[in-house]
Amino acid sequence: ASSIDDATSNLTSLTSLTSLPPQPHRNPPPPAPHTHTSLPLPPSPFSSPSSLLRPPPPPPQSPPSPWRGTTRKMGAEQSAKAAASIDDFFTALDYKSDGFADSNELVALAPADVEPIISGISKDGKVKIAELKEALSKHELSKEAIQIVASKFRVKGCESLLSPSEFKLAMKLCDAGQDHLFRAWNEEAAKEGKPKVLMGSLAACNEKYPGGLVKYIEKAKVLLASSKAGANPFSGYTPEIPHGVNLAYGDEKFSGYEKAGLAELKGAAFVLVAGGLGERLGYGGIKVALPVEITTMTCYLQFYIQHILEFQKLANADAKTPVKLPLAIMTSGDTHDKTVELLKTNANFGMDQEQLTLIKQDKVPALSNNDAAFAVDKDDPFKLLTKPHGHGDVHLLLHQSGLAQKWAESGVKWISFFQDTNGLVFNAIPACLGVSKELGLEVNSLTVPRKPGEAVGAICKLVPNEEGKKKKTP
Repeated sequence: ASSIDDATSNLTSLTSLTSLPPQPHRNPPPPAPHTHTSLPLPPSPFSSPSSLLRPPPPPPQSPPSPWRGTTRKMGAEQSAKAAASIDDFFTALDYKSDGFADSNELVALAPADVEPIISGISKDGKVKIAELKEALSKHELSKEAIQIVASKFRVKGCESLLSPSEFKLAMKLCDAGQDHLFRAWNEEAAKEGKPKVLMGSLAACNEKYPGGLVKYIEKAKVLLASSKAGANPFSGYTPEIPHGVNLAYGDEKFSGYEKAGLAELKGAAFVLVAGGLGERLGYGGIKVALPVEITTMTCYLQFYIQHILEFQKLANADAKTPVKLPLAIMTSGDTHDKTVELLKTNANFGMDQEQLTLIKQDKVPALSNNDAAFAVDKDDPFKLLTKPHGHGDVHLLLHQSGLAQKWAESGVKWISFFQDTNGLVFNAIPACLGVSKELGLEVNSLTVPRKPGEAVGAICKLVPNEEGKKKKTP
């Protein structure tokens, strides 16, 4: 039900939106019946998992460890590479060759594929280090596994700086391919509290994203792998022209649907998606501050509010109880403050404050490669880079904020979604609303006709063919 491009607007029945459960971004639930209306590994900085800032001990003067600097025989199948990886594993954990280790602590620090080995030799919650090394001699550890161990060890060293939930999240992220985030965690950084700064940013993103950051990473990896492989997401589907109505502005049919739509305005609400800047237009400010035309220099936001207020007058012309048509504006971290200032400076362009709601779009971690590794500032490894997650956020935000439910309880039946620079859409919103009413539609997208070969989006109905019917829904 989200808009396709700047030339597309949607009308959605509120009954379908208020019942919407929280869904992960970029994977919304299937829409209701749909139509259209044409118009290298560093050494651990900590001496033990339970010590935060204790400096590493001096090199031991005792005889060398039975596995470091020796040629201990490990069996014919054990390669030198595997032996070296085991050495690195215990170096990262900073455990001595003799003695025991807490099995729960080992499981927390070790890679997931080593957990069954630890559990198999654990006795009374303890693991004999010599036995663990012997068991690992038949298990070749990858470089990635060693890096995970080292990162978990650094996180463990900073545990006292973090809340329990932040510590748990950091450990999960190590296993989820984000161990690079913790390689800069050392004694100096810990003293300055920098790990807490990074985990604060990660925890905020984790709380807002449905399913948390681990789910975000899993979905990102699937999408990135599919893109890298050149997979066609529409393979197995045949496009068809959807059920809809073609209207010509001003003709008799258009006027009929427009009249029907005007009668529904008293139950309408409006949502402006305004989370982006005008960078692609060569403009550094918010797009809703751009002029619609250069005669009066009326900006888009003023243009939209003026039209909604005129719709409000029409809705109240024959109404026994006057209504105020609500407007919600989805902003982002890039546009929120500037949107607030534009409204404040111009007294909301005549709209009552109670009619206006701003819902700020959350950001998600930016990805630096096809492995979905979170990006950090090149000059500050404790500064997480984030980006807005796209216009599809708007439906989830309306649900999570409770605004959709509030509107439903106040008598709103229809929501019109429109883009930040799509002034012409208001010429056809009443007719589009009339089509939705007359045909009993829950979702109706408004577009202009697409010419063959034209580089614009097109709305179509995707029908699964024989190949598509065999596909499993993810």
